[in-house]
Amino acid sequence: MKTKEQTNTWKHVEKVRGAMTLWLCLLIGSAEVKSAEIIFLGPPGSGKGTQSNLLSQKLKIPQISTGDLLRERAQAGDLEIAKVLEKGGTISEGKLETILTERLSSPDAKQGWILDGCPRTLAHVRILNRVLTALGRSENVDAVISLEVPDSVVHRRLAKRQICSRCGKIYNQDSLAPKTKGVCDLCHNPLYHRSDDLNHDVVINRLNHFKNETSLVLDFYQRSGRLCRVSGVGPKPEVFGKILKCQGIKISKPKEQK
Repeated sequence: MKTKEQTNTWKHVEKVRGAMTLWLCLLIGSAEVKSAEIIFLGPPGSGKGTQSNLLSQKLKIPQISTGDLLRERAQAGDLEIAKVLEKGGTISEGKLETILTERLSSPDAKQGWILDGCPRTLAHVRILNRVLTALGRSENVDAVISLEVPDSVVHRRLAKRQICSRCGKIYNQDSLAPKTKGVCDLCHNPLYHRSDDLNHDVVINRLNHFKNETSLVLDFYQRSGRLCRVSGVGPKPEVFGKILKCQGIKISKPKEQK
């Protein structure tokens, strides 16, 4: 039989233990998890979609392609975006801010993200910073990786590029052909050529926009010390190896939540 004094002592211990447990739970729950926020830039056909997807798998954070987001909007009936995609150019700042806010506030992006193809202009940089501030994130992204490829390589790659109509996997008829012609290896759905990849004038327009506008963005991130220039020419594993060396300076793999 426990004495009254022993019982009171035990109750006090249990009370302290409960308080400590609650304190630890609150501490762990509020601990800030290191996130990786990375930007991939490069001309169309530079391989940024392929390489950013590889890095996404390695770091276990989502790859967010603004091009894919725009195409989804166009297919849903957004005529402004459809017109921009058809002729080349940039969408309105308000529309971009809405799209980025919606995507970067998604649950899967809370521990980090890889932004593929944005910001393309200094105005886009300001928009991205505004979105990050509104979401309580730092404007200082971890790294900006610029994949650099000659125009001649871009034209050749785009002419051979095919995309799965369902899962979005990218193929190339020369360097990464599907096992069955015109059919995705993963989900067995048909592949298609993007219309803007096959239009020579549109490709030239896209390249000109990239050079004229994105060069200022690259200069901006160069001054901040976050830009890493990588040649996008060569086998995919070789290019990816260069990217890993580049991003290893400032980016660490986010901790997985238990």
